[in-house]
Amino acid sequence: MAADYIRQDYETFRKSANGKKLYADGVIDAANFIIGEERFANRVGGSLLIFDSRHRQPVVGDISVGNPLEKVFAAYGRPDFALQDRNLIGYKTARYYLAFRGTKSVERIYVAKRNVQKRRDGILPAYLDDGGDKWNFPREVFPFAAWGLRHTQLWRGSMTYCHPDGLYIWIDADPKENQVYIFNDYTGLAPKQPAAKDNIHFVGYDYPENKMYLAVHEEEALQKQFADEGSHSPDKRMAAVVFGNCTYERAGLLFRYLDGNGPDTFITPGHFPDKPIWLSGRYVGIETMLGFGIYDLQANPATEADAVFYMQYLDPAGPFIKYFDQENETLVFGTNGVTIRKKSGDETIEIPEDEHLLLHLRYDKQGNISVTTGKVRESVSQPEQDA
Repeated sequence: MAADYIRQDYETFRKSANGKKLYADGVIDAANFIIGEERFANRVGGSLLIFDSRHRQPVVGDISVGNPLEKVFAAYGRPDFALQDRNLIGYKTARYYLAFRGTKSVERIYVAKRNVQKRRDGILPAYLDDGGDKWNFPREVFPFAAWGLRHTQLWRGSMTYCHPDGLYIWIDADPKENQVYIFNDYTGLAPKQPAAKDNIHFVGYDYPENKMYLAVHEEEALQKQFADEGSHSPDKRMAAVVFGNCTYERAGLLFRYLDGNGPDTFITPGHFPDKPIWLSGRYVGIETMLGFGIYDLQANPATEADAVFYMQYLDPAGPFIKYFDQENETLVFGTNGVTIRKKSGDETIEIPEDEHLLLHLRYDKQGNISVTTGKVRESVSQPEQDA
C-alpha cells in the first residue's frame, strides 16, 4: 500500500484505493482531515497516509504496526526529526518522509511523499517583487494560477496558497496581515529584496514534517471535540459534531463511527447547521439557516446532504425546533409560516404565529423513513424540551 502511494501520483492512487477501501485495510488518508475549518489536502497541499493497528501487513520493509521501536532504530538509526511530547520520531528519504508513533511499540506509521516541482522555483521572488506587501483578497490577487497553484479560501477575507516544495503563502483582506512561511526544505530562489520582511517567517522544519505534526494534533483535537461536543446516535454507534462553520458554503457536520466501522464522514449542507438531532441510527435531523432537513446516512454516506424533505423559511425569524418526541416519533416546530418541499412536490401551509407544526415520522420494515404533515394546533401538551 505504501509503495503504491509513493510510486504513483495521488489521483491514480486514489482511483484504486478510495477512502472506504483504505479504512478497511487499516489506512487513513489524512487528506480528508479537517484542519482549521478546511480539508487537510487543501490547507497543507497534499496527502498523508496513516497506518493504524488494523493494518496487518508490513508498511515499509518488514516493519509493521505493533513492532517494538527497537526494530525501527535498528533499521533506520537515529531519527532525523521528532515531536517528543507526542512520542513521534521520523526519517527522511529521497522520495518520502516516514514517521513512527508510540512509546515502546509502534502504534501508528505516517508516510508523506516529497513533491518537488522545479518549475515553481521563482515564485517567491516574483510574488515579493510584485508586491507581496500589497496583494490582498478579494480585490487584488497575485496570479498564482499562472504558476499552477490552487488557492483555498479559509474564511471570509482570507485565502492560502500552498507550494508543495516548502512554501506556504497566506493572503488576507488586510495587506498588513499577508504572511509567507518558508520551510527548511524550500529549494526555490530566494527573494532579492523582500518587500515584507516582518511578514516572512523561516520555519525550523520541513514541509512534510509539518503535515505529520498537523495530523497528530488534529487527531487529538477531533477526539476531544467528539468527547466534549458529540451528539450520539440512539444505538451509540455513531457521533456527530458541527464543523467548518467559518463560511456558510462549507458549514457542515462530521460523523464518526465510534465502533470503528468506517471512516469519518463530512457532509456540507451549508448555512451553519445546529447540533444535529438523531431521529434513529440511520436518519439525522439537521436545522440550518434555511430550514430543517433529514439526512440519510445509509443512502448517502459520503455525499452532500440530500434531504428527504427540506423546510424553507418564509420569515427568516422562524420556524425553529421546539422538541423531538422520540417515543411518538414527532417533530414539533414553532413557526410564523412555512413552505414544506418534498420530493413528490411542494405543499404550502400558512400557520399563525403562535401555533405549531407537527411532522410525523414513520418507518417501514426496512427502516425507510416517511414524513407526513400533522395537524396544526394552538397548544402542545408536552412541555418544551431542548432538541
